[in-house]
Amino acid sequence: MPQAILVTLCVFICTGLVAGGSARFYSAFFVGEEGMQYFIKPLIFKSQQKGEEALPDFTFRYKNEIKDSAIVNISIEGPELYKEIDGIAFSNGDEQYELSEVKLLYNSGSKSGYVSRFTAKCSLEELHKIFMHDCFTITIYSSKKVRVFIPSGKAKKATSMIMKEVFVIM
Repeated sequence: MPQAILVTLCVFICTGLVAGGSARFYSAFFVGEEGMQYFIKPLIFKSQQKGEEALPDFTFRYKNEIKDSAIVNISIEGPELYKEIDGIAFSNGDEQYELSEVKLLYNSGSKSGYVSRFTAKCSLEELHKIFMHDCFTITIYSSKKVRVFIPSGKAKKATSMIMKEVFVIM
């Protein structure tokens, strides 16, 4: 009996170590008839403005064909408070995809000033095209300003891994 427990423990530890790389960037859950639900964890994008970051995360479901939408949540952290934004655009160099109907989820204080969190939907097909490039940028439009965010080194690595492990199967 103790040997069975030891073997089971070793399997869990070894499996966790092997899966550890990609688990930092996304989670996948089986949701029955609807296939798999994916959650791409927040990626860090830096603004040309000092101290401002955009952290998008994505949630979507996929089974055999691209037919659904994706939920895009994005936090903007920095010295300025965003009460509303007019739009968000993702550009992969070849194409630009704009999200409309961006809704404010909340505003809160942080060490760097404020966190403004927004949500929107995009087509899963557009999200697929965005991630099929190694690098994409985010542009946030508000009545006061236009901010362009570029991926951090970790975000580039994560995007590449997510492309190879998630989007390539679509």
